[in-house]
Amino acid sequence: ADFYSVYPSGDYTVSGEKIQNLKIGYSQDVYLAEDGVTLKNMSDCLMHAVVEDVAVGTTVNLTYNPIATAIMLHLNVSPLSTVGFTIQSIKLTAPTGTNIAGDFHVNLDDGTFAEWVTGSSSNSITLQISNSATGGFYQMRQGSSIIVPIFLVPVDGLNISGWTIDIITDQGTFKKKLTSIDVDKTALKAG
Repeated sequence: ADFYSVYPSGDYTVSGEKIQNLKIGYSQDVYLAEDGVTLKNMSDCLMHAVVEDVAVGTTVNLTYNPIATAIMLHLNVSPLSTVGFTIQSIKLTAPTGTNIAGDFHVNLDDGTFAEWVTGSSSNSITLQISNSATGGFYQMRQGSSIIVPIFLVPVDGLNISGWTIDIITDQGTFKKKLTSIDVDKTALKAG
């Protein structure tokens, strides 16, 4: 028999050679401990495993490979800053027509992106960062840093030219345009 698996489990269907209706959220949540360590919510961290030709009575060992792309954001507050920040949200936006979130299908045999579900894609993702102990917005002190993931649909060939990040805090909104010196080395792909 052949075994296929998607992590995390969900309401996916298999039709022909495709796993249908996988989803990367337009709005994602990350929960951090006081020290900035990510504790939970990896629901958009999609992975795929396949083991073919397994004999009856044999143990099935699944090895997962990433379906999603992850951009790891490293946020710092200068030790020279006179204030800390409460991060309310982060918004990652790709150029118009470059979709990075929504419902999509992947190829059953290798877990690669196949196509979008019509009318369900977006060029932006909003990340909510919460303190896992309090459930409230995450507060960064002077001199502190965190690393948080934003998961994207793994459409091969995307590059970071023309993308923007908005970090919304209690001290205002900070905008950054992402640039790339060598697009070939920064192309986004699964993993």
